[in-house]
Amino acid sequence: MVRKKGIRQKMARREEAPPPATPLNDSLRRQWCQGKLTSPQVQELAMSASLQGAAAIDGLAASANYGKSPQHLQESMMRFFGRPEGSPAFTWVPLPLKVGNKEKLVPHPVLMPHHYFEALHAAREDLWQGSVLGPDAAGCRDFWEGMKDTEFVKQHPFLPKRQWATTIPVGFHGDGGAFYKHEGMFVFTWNSVVGAGQTRAKRFVITVLRKNQILPGTIDKLLGAIAWSFNCMLGGISPDRDWEDRPIDGGGQFLAGRYRGALVQVRGDWEFMASVFHLPRWDGATNMCWLCRASAAGDLGFGDCSADAGWRATRRTHESFLAERAASGEPVPTLLALCKGLRLDCLMIDVLHCLDQGVASHIIGNIFWQCISEHAWGEATQQANLDRLTEEMKEFYKRNKHIESKMQGKLTLERIRTSANWPKLKCKAAATRHLAPFALELAQKHCGRAEVAVCTLLVRFYALMNSEGQFLSAGVKAEVPGLGRRLCSMYCILARQALSDRVRKWKIMPKLHLFLHLAEWQAVELGNPKFYWTYADEDLDGQMIEVSRSCHPSTVAATAMYKRLLLAF
Repeated sequence: MVRKKGIRQKMARREEAPPPATPLNDSLRRQWCQGKLTSPQVQELAMSASLQGAAAIDGLAASANYGKSPQHLQESMMRFFGRPEGSPAFTWVPLPLKVGNKEKLVPHPVLMPHHYFEALHAAREDLWQGSVLGPDAAGCRDFWEGMKDTEFVKQHPFLPKRQWATTIPVGFHGDGGAFYKHEGMFVFTWNSVVGAGQTRAKRFVITVLRKNQILPGTIDKLLGAIAWSFNCMLGGISPDRDWEDRPIDGGGQFLAGRYRGALVQVRGDWEFMASVFHLPRWDGATNMCWLCRASAAGDLGFGDCSADAGWRATRRTHESFLAERAASGEPVPTLLALCKGLRLDCLMIDVLHCLDQGVASHIIGNIFWQCISEHAWGEATQQANLDRLTEEMKEFYKRNKHIESKMQGKLTLERIRTSANWPKLKCKAAATRHLAPFALELAQKHCGRAEVAVCTLLVRFYALMNSEGQFLSAGVKAEVPGLGRRLCSMYCILARQALSDRVRKWKIMPKLHLFLHLAEWQAVELGNPKFYWTYADEDLDGQMIEVSRSCHPSTVAATAMYKRLLLAF
């Protein structure tokens, strides 16, 4: 009998007995799963340890005929470690993919959210209690209590108050990253909104997908299957029919006792929202915003941040968005069309991309550049003034030892003017956020009242996020919309002055408009942006992409996700 060699058959195979649990085996397995060691490196280390007499390492050392068949090393490692006890099985979803120069319907591995949900409840009580239910026994009920006045809860067809305590609010995240130098990869994950713990513990991978394999219809086909899984999680019962309404074995059993999950957040950067959900792009001439009909210019220009801006009358509701799509013949985003109860309101504006890497990086970059270009310290050259600024930044960090995310590397002129010679600080998002108080100090010493005002408002917004819980208090709800309007309006005043002076400063960018939506509406209605920013998501995405680089490109999805399961289970 000839053994089948397809990736599905290889993934289905496992050793009857798990490998011996020894410190060395566990360390090699962990580093292999994290992408820190390749399969040949693991086999070589295991062989060396075996030759020195280490116990219970011979099986790993013998992988792929003691390393003599390197092309089989990865398969051999997977067979040695086996499928993790209690972990969810892959569902193979046929997707239209580009394979070489051909377009094919290829089975793609997916860890369905409802299967993962079920497996965590059954086999990982520690993760279930911490990363799903969260540290507060009343966390689910409190979350829905905080959301009770939103249209999501009011209009949801399957969210009665009697089930709030056992309905876990769930988030979905997607983003792309660099897989190889000229190739990207999408990573899709889910999480419990009330869960806690480290990134690795509280984010759960659904699948990874190489961008150069994607064809028209690929993402929608994948999201259709994922939407079906989220609906299964909402029902809390194992299904008897699949996402294409074909009968499947089993069905009718509770997934996790009486617990179920309701998808309430979709997170990602603007590029992800535009490309995956077919929403307006930031550079759209006639419409650049998915939340209103703001455009690049004219009566609906997004650069108008005033209280009577034309775009304000065009803000979309979920119902008007669906009607607009129906009238134009444009498709409704797959998750919104198929996930029960999900609304346009659930597409979250992300603080990391919108504010930290957007508005804040422009504000801080402009303050830095103004101090340098206007020779704030009286030095003769821009470089000499930059050196003085660097010294003051070091003193700021010394005075604020609690700051963990500091700017890495040398501060250069090129890192301050990174947007086609417009000032914008190039820095990690968290480090940028922590530099806002320093920019305020500089503005108070060296800049005018308008610059001080915009920095003061930025620092205040960050302070409110840090001090508030998951849902804003009544006083902060009343303060934040006005704070956001004043910040954006003051920014625009500085931009108009720069335009009048014919200098490239205070660039008005689309993220300023998106921040206004966040401050005026989403933070007030859906809660503290700190609780739906994508720092943990981006962290896991980076980990998955690092792991993916250690896998063979042709089987990267299955292998990278398998390694992830080894870590989780």
